[in-house]
Amino acid sequence: MKKYLLAISPFIFIMVSSSKIFAQTAAFTYSPQSGCAPLNIAFTDLSTGATSWHWDFGNGDTSALQNPLEVYSSQGMFTITLSINGGISWTRQQLQIQ
Repeated sequence: MKKYLLAISPFIFIMVSSSKIFAQTAAFTYSPQSGCAPLNIAFTDLSTGATSWHWDFGNGDTSALQNPLEVYSSQGMFTITLSINGGISWTRQQLQIQ
């Protein structure tokens, strides 16, 4: 963080600081892409600027790990949601288990 001291007059000074703002974008992939239950899925975080993660696997389970593993024990269509940094950015993907 850079700091600057600006002189407005001989008696008034203003301290100004600047910091970089980084983009925060949630993104992920998973493997395998399909299969039959029970199915072990490895989720890989591809987010930028993430410092915390909240995964909702669409089956009642959640995780705060960056790259979690999840077992889907029944067939169905599941919506996986990844939220980063307290919900600043999030993304969803569909997963079909046969």
